[in-house]
Amino acid sequence: MSDFNITNPLANIDTEEQSIQSYYDSIAADYDRSRFANTYGRYIDDQERKILKRWLPRSSDSSVLDLACGTGRFLDLATAGLDASANMLEIASQKYPDVSLIQASACEIPLPSASYDAIFSLHFFMHLNPAKVATILDECHRILRPGGMLIFDIPSALRRNLVRYRAEDWHGATALSIPQIREATQGKWELQASSGVMLFPVHRIPTTYRDRVRSLDDFLCQTWLKNIASYLFIQLIKYD
Repeated sequence: MSDFNITNPLANIDTEEQSIQSYYDSIAADYDRSRFANTYGRYIDDQERKILKRWLPRSSDSSVLDLACGTGRFLDLATAGLDASANMLEIASQKYPDVSLIQASACEIPLPSASYDAIFSLHFFMHLNPAKVATILDECHRILRPGGMLIFDIPSALRRNLVRYRAEDWHGATALSIPQIREATQGKWELQASSGVMLFPVHRIPTTYRDRVRSLDDFLCQTWLKNIASYLFIQLIKYD
């Protein structure tokens, strides 16, 4: 057993969080291989990594939390990781034994106020209802220092309306538009930057062509077309 820090026994999580935690516990052992050891997974990983590297603080002294870090796909860009799934954290700890890992609910993060320079959270908010997203945004605001940065992704509501996507359950059920994000964060955050991820329907592109179109996708996702990409990447700055 790894020595990641179980600072929160998760005794107070609700049914929705329990469902998410149980789901990711059940797929942890095969998560990296099934999600990212293929051309589709490498495509999205490459796009996401480029944005994180472009936006995250460049100082080696910056403290960065990977919120809902899972198996640690991006822990090389963070100084700490937090997740509710013990099984996912077990794998993350094997990859990054020197990174501080915390098992906890993102709704009650066991970290001091104003203690981090940046937080990023990917493929997480989309699983939560809007009220819970608001709660976690407040927790991130509390943890960040004045002027601190929050990066997250969310499915584009505009794209989903165009393709008439309907979620069947909590998995990926929440989508937002940039105007909705501005409204939800006004008064506490400045929307510093936004980008898209996966404008092209990658699952419909033959695998041999995916690497060839990714650079064009990267470029278009930084134009106005980002609003109809599959995911929106959002960079918020905490007001002083």
